[in-house]
Amino acid sequence: MTQGQTGRDAIYALGYTEDELHRLADQGQLYASSTRALLLEAGIGPGMRVLDVGCGPGDVSLLVAERVGPTGEVVGVDTNGRVLQLARARVSASGATHVRFVQTDLREFRVDTLFDAVVGRFVLMYLADPADVVRRVAQYVHPGGVVAFQEFQFEFTSLGSAPLPLFEQFRSWGLAVFRRAGVDTSMGLRLRQIFLDAGLPAPSLHLDGYMAGPGDQLAARVVANSLRSALPLVEQFGIATAAEVDIDTFAQRYLAELATSGAVHMLPPTVSAWTRTPTP
Repeated sequence: MTQGQTGRDAIYALGYTEDELHRLADQGQLYASSTRALLLEAGIGPGMRVLDVGCGPGDVSLLVAERVGPTGEVVGVDTNGRVLQLARARVSASGATHVRFVQTDLREFRVDTLFDAVVGRFVLMYLADPADVVRRVAQYVHPGGVVAFQEFQFEFTSLGSAPLPLFEQFRSWGLAVFRRAGVDTSMGLRLRQIFLDAGLPAPSLHLDGYMAGPGDQLAARVVANSLRSALPLVEQFGIATAAEVDIDTFAQRYLAELATSGAVHMLPPTVSAWTRTPTP
């Protein structure tokens, strides 16, 4: 099920707990290299003014700030005030003075001065009409400016050097809860059509997959804490019980599975897409 089919935005299945905010920071670290590659390929550079939509705790905003430097500007937009508190604290700790945040819905955000680029990560999959939002935010970009998004492709063929039953169980639970919540689990593969439906030129596309292996504590935290954040809905939707999930031992069991098998495997991959707005 996609958001477009439900006619309303998806439930944010991972909630807004303090643990979830920490999980988002870990996730940001996990996917930072692929996002940096997208920003570089899309041409985000010094002096640019960039809008980060659905900015969350500021991971992408900080990566963009690195690219544009102190002569540029980054404006992050998100609906959640708690997560923006964390974003502001992280920006303050980083010493970046050219990043600011606005709390508003993307469909209500207005600007007086156009941007050189708009970027977003892991946001379109939650929206009822992602093409409309892309069309709307692209209007805030100069002709010839950059539009770049990165989204998960949760529907994928497993890639690993050995079977990992516990991880596959995690995937099964995760897909079930996201589908029930209305999240578009194939948003990555839909990005090209969404750009076209938004009136933009066909984007350049590439796929990135983080490979986890034995001893990968960061991957273990992200996997286990994603399940921890989703657990209330996993139970509410009747997908699994708390006893079946056994969340407090999940990270250790996942690491043990990797160690015993000696396996490397791919976490849910991301698809990156970028294009430039039409010029007269």
